[in-house]
Amino acid sequence: MLIPDPATLRAAVCGQLELARVTAHTSSGTPRFGLTGLPAPDARHTRDRVRAAVINSGFRWPDRVQLAIDPRSRRSDTGLDLTLALGVLVATGQLVSEATPEVVCIGELGLDGRIVTPVRRPDAPRRRRP
Repeated sequence: MLIPDPATLRAAVCGQLELARVTAHTSSGTPRFGLTGLPAPDARHTRDRVRAAVINSGFRWPDRVQLAIDPRSRRSDTGLDLTLALGVLVATGQLVSEATPEVVCIGELGLDGRIVTPVRRPDAPRRRRP
C-alpha cells in the first residue's frame, strides 16, 4: 500500500533527539524545488546534497519537489538529509512504507546515498518546546 502524497516522516535534529516533522510533496511539470523551514542559502545546499544522494542510489529525482520542515530550523543540519530523501522516495512511490508516521530517521546521508553516521540505541526522542 502506498502512502498518499504528501509523505510525512520525522527526524532527530541538531545532534540531539529532538523531533522535527518532514513533509514531502512531489509532482510532474516544470522542474522546481522548494524547501521551507531552513534559511535560503542552507536550503540550496540541502537540495544539492539530497538530490545527489537520491540519484546516486539509483532512484529517480522528481520534476517538482516541495519539502517542509516543522518546526523551523535556524540552521542547516545534515541529519535532516536522510529524512528529506526518504520523504521524496515515499512521495513518489519509489519506496513503499505503511509506517512512515511512526518512523524516526537518525543518521546522516552521504552524497553516494549511504548512511554515514548511524546512531546506536538512542534515548527516547523528546519534542522540541516552542
